[in-house]
Amino acid sequence: MSSVRPEGHRVVLVDDEHELLKLGERVLQHAGFVVWTASSPIGVGALIKRHAPDVLVLDVTMPGLDGAALAKLLERGGGTLPVVFWSALPEAELQQLTRTVARSTYVAKGAPIASLVATVERMIRLHAKSVPPTA
Repeated sequence: MSSVRPEGHRVVLVDDEHELLKLGERVLQHAGFVVWTASSPIGVGALIKRHAPDVLVLDVTMPGLDGAALAKLLERGGGTLPVVFWSALPEAELQQLTRTVARSTYVAKGAPIASLVATVERMIRLHAKSVPPTA
């Protein structure tokens, strides 16, 4: 199986918990991804249009529009972006959620942070449409 070289692959990370948002951003950037963040689901559609990410990483439990509703809204709008739910919800709930959102998987927030990188890499390997753009 070929490995994914993260350099240049783009990720949008959405989480309302500031510390986790910054941790996820640092870890993914350190792995070589280009990362854009949002602390709210509001405006994420525009962020996606502007930066054309390869993967969307979403917290599930957020005020207003939660991550699951955001993913389903994007999907209904014709989006085919792979989604990684990054959440502290019980595993059974996360498994059920991934059955309702196409091209999705999850990482538990209690898992080692390296799991987030590995899961994003896997989703790119499975779903990326092209190689990353050159700078």
